[in-house]
Amino acid sequence: MGIHSAKQIIPGAEFTGKVDTSGGGPIKLKVLSKTADYTLTRADSGAIVTNTGATSAVNFTLPSIAESGLFYFVVVTADQTVTVTAATADTLITFNDLAADSIAFSTASTKIGGVIFVVANGSKWTAVNLTDDNTETIAT
Repeated sequence: MGIHSAKQIIPGAEFTGKVDTSGGGPIKLKVLSKTADYTLTRADSGAIVTNTGATSAVNFTLPSIAESGLFYFVVVTADQTVTVTAATADTLITFNDLAADSIAFSTASTKIGGVIFVVANGSKWTAVNLTDDNTETIAT
């Protein structure tokens, strides 16, 4: 069964990617491992972004234009600080803050396994800590 229209799945949604199920294999998410600071791109949207192999802190900068629907999963896989930073100040919505600049896993012994889901609404980014036991640090 193919996807006929994204609007059948989510009313008002716009599907801009391609799903190829003709090979009969599984649908796979793109995984990006970065060991140094990296600016996420439109092409990276939908990816799981990790710091696998990092030996120091890694900062992931979001695209400057919060194009509606762009999203990323940032997963901490090395015991190093990981920060997700909005390219434009005060455009990150996160827990109890409508105008944050960044969110990070930087507290000792609560980094590995941390997951931040980030999605754009057209003008701002929303960042959600998907892990209960990992402490996030929010900068405003």
